[in-house]
Amino acid sequence: MKALIVILTLLCLTQISTGQQTKQPSTDFFNKKLSFGIFLGLEYLHLKLKESNWQQTNLKDTFNSINTTNKSGFFLGMQAKVRLTNNLYYRQAFQLTFESADLNFIRKSGITDKINIQNILLDFPIHFLFQSDRDKTRPFVFSGVTPKYLLGQTKEAESLIPLKNLGMTLDVGIGMEIKSKHFAVVPSLTLSNGLINVNKSINTSYSKTISSLKRQIINFTIALK
Repeated sequence: MKALIVILTLLCLTQISTGQQTKQPSTDFFNKKLSFGIFLGLEYLHLKLKESNWQQTNLKDTFNSINTTNKSGFFLGMQAKVRLTNNLYYRQAFQLTFESADLNFIRKSGITDKINIQNILLDFPIHFLFQSDRDKTRPFVFSGVTPKYLLGQTKEAESLIPLKNLGMTLDVGIGMEIKSKHFAVVPSLTLSNGLINVNKSINTSYSKTISSLKRQIINFTIALK
């Protein structure tokens, strides 16, 4: 996956460089100082967990191992983009995210306790984009952070593995603006890595087995502007 992203990023940068050499900025809506858009997308969530020293406690007689099951979710929102230079942009978004994953606690008896994590979050992606100044299509690369605020969990998950209200991810991605007559379609691919441990570590046998829980996300977005 990392190799694929590197290759796609290099291709995108090549297109940007070519566009800069062959095209001058046009006067259409691509070059507005401020533009707005709406978007929706799919995400694939992996919960990266680090186990505590539970194997040195009485829990070693209860559990054999812990793992996670990745699941998909979706999100939708709106964004504003400000042109800083001909090729550099600042983008601020506001989105509602529905995420899901499973934590699997495998007991010594062979029985698996599955805890389904289903969360609703408010995300605030803050990204800087470096974009080609081509006329018809404009590839771009971007990076930034996404502060996350947890609005709610399912009752079961909240009682067994509650999560902190605040989280944050580091984001990198690639995309392309494709111009049509009256609007632009903007597909993009983003990789996000959690910067904050979101496990609250309360006094339950499940929560105590986890010392760190961080999000790792791949998402695909379609925006209209």
